[in-house]
Amino acid sequence: MLQRRFLKSENVAFRIDDGLGAAFTRCVRSPGALQQGKSHTQHRSVGDKAIQNPPKETMKTRLLLAVAGLAICSALPTFAQQTNTPDPELREQIVALIKKFDDAMNNNDAAARGALYTEDAIEVTDQGPIHGREAIQKHYADLLQKWHFSNQVGTLDPDSPHIIGTTGNEVWETSAWSVTIQAKGGDPIQIKGFASSIAVREGGVWKKRMLTINITPAPAAAPSPTASPTKQ
Repeated sequence: MLQRRFLKSENVAFRIDDGLGAAFTRCVRSPGALQQGKSHTQHRSVGDKAIQNPPKETMKTRLLLAVAGLAICSALPTFAQQTNTPDPELREQIVALIKKFDDAMNNNDAAARGALYTEDAIEVTDQGPIHGREAIQKHYADLLQKWHFSNQVGTLDPDSPHIIGTTGNEVWETSAWSVTIQAKGGDPIQIKGFASSIAVREGGVWKKRMLTINITPAPAAAPSPTASPTKQ
């Protein structure tokens, strides 16, 4: 069975049939020329007679349209395979921003972390969203009263950041993170997860406008080798 592709312009429609290595083209000057799979031949009227286009002109038109159609079709997979290649300088700037977050948490400094958000920022945690820089800073001040943070490391994904708009002052990115937390008198706990964010450049300084964080669940505990099997 032939696979048919149709390409239409404002007043020209043509069809390329691909099968068994063959490409055939039909060219018409009528917008409805491809209805019900019918092919049409352009005619020129002279008096009461209809004269077909000369064979050479028709074959030349078919060849040109076939080559153009095949070129378009072969280019589509290339576009689909393209991935984001971030600007090296921009990527370095966002990596530096992530490093500031790491330093703030490793120093257990809520004020330093709060300074990395825009005034209208939103942070979405596993317990819900927090609105505004002031509220976010208070959240971390309370958190650091209960837990000591250390060894936090954020890792920007290879294809991040992605530019939003045309000014180059807004990006979105995805990353992974890990940190060690320890309650007073408790054992250290290693946690990790993923994050996505929108960052904007204000006065030449990058800050987070939206940050979403999740925590990867700890793996299920393996059953004890001494446990008795379940009775059938």
